Amino acid sequence: MAVDTPDNLTSRLRSSETMYLQVDAQGADAAAVLQRVAGVKRVTVADTKAQVVGFEIDSDRGHDVRRELAAAVVGRGWGLLEMRPMRMSLEEVFLEVTTEDVAAAAAPAEAAHE
Repeated sequence: MAVDTPDNLTSRLRSSETMYLQVDAQGADAAAVLQRVAGVKRVTVADTKAQVVGFEIDSDRGHDVRRELAAAVVGRGWGLLEMRPMRMSLEEVFLEVTTEDVAAAAAPAEAAHE
């Protein structure tokens, strides 16, 4: 049984930190620039509205890349419109924990039948 705050459970269940970043890059390839920030593992487009693009950015767990991301955006004269950590919902935490428990319980039973 997992007993903790949603933020701590999210942190323990994910192998990386995820940030949502919304940028007005004025048509430039912001994803390529953000991908080059030290510690960033993956950059994916989450949403697009005209020139404003929202990104989900995964970084190494425990590695805070907010300053570097902000510097990369602002240093190019782009608009940094939003930056926030993304957390799992309680439902996602529940599904992740219960799925792991079911998989762990099934493994010994499958080994016994072999």
